[in-house]
Amino acid sequence: RPDELAPLAAQVRWEYDSMRVATTAVIELHGATGSREMVRDLFVIALNVKARNLLHFFESPASARADDVVARLYVEDWSEKDISLGLALLRAAFAPGVNKRLLHLTARLVRVDADADAYQVAEIYWSLACTMQHFMDRLSPERRAWFCPDGSEPDTSPSALGLRFAGAEVGPSRVEDA
Repeated sequence: RPDELAPLAAQVRWEYDSMRVATTAVIELHGATGSREMVRDLFVIALNVKARNLLHFFESPASARADDVVARLYVEDWSEKDISLGLALLRAAFAPGVNKRLLHLTARLVRVDADADAYQVAEIYWSLACTMQHFMDRLSPERRAWFCPDGSEPDTSPSALGLRFAGAEVGPSRVEDA
């Protein structure tokens, strides 16, 4: 319903900001042990969930249910051409396994080093940040304000992460299986 678009925009912004916070925490907790390793794992789960929600939002699939919140509700001509290369690569590399990683115990848990995701975490963030910025640029001024409930724009810069993990460079050319 049209009267729900503004409050739902604030929820999309919450998802984006939560994804950014989870990304920062995962990078800052790189190499953690003991209970801090468990905290890092919780942030990895949160990052995966938030990233999957945002990926669905930006993809705006034709199969979306009537009550799904998707980008084309805000930008009527939003289409596949609006999805960044990074997001397209993310969709191919990340999305197919996210449900399996989150909802099933698999051998991957012991086959892949727990800290092997540091680069992929930065890639997930960067792909979604680039698409978020493009999306914000396509919005009308009125609708853009809906995504800035406190008056501030979403932080889409790599420096927003405060990358302290050595070598956690970001860029859409390096998307790998997350």
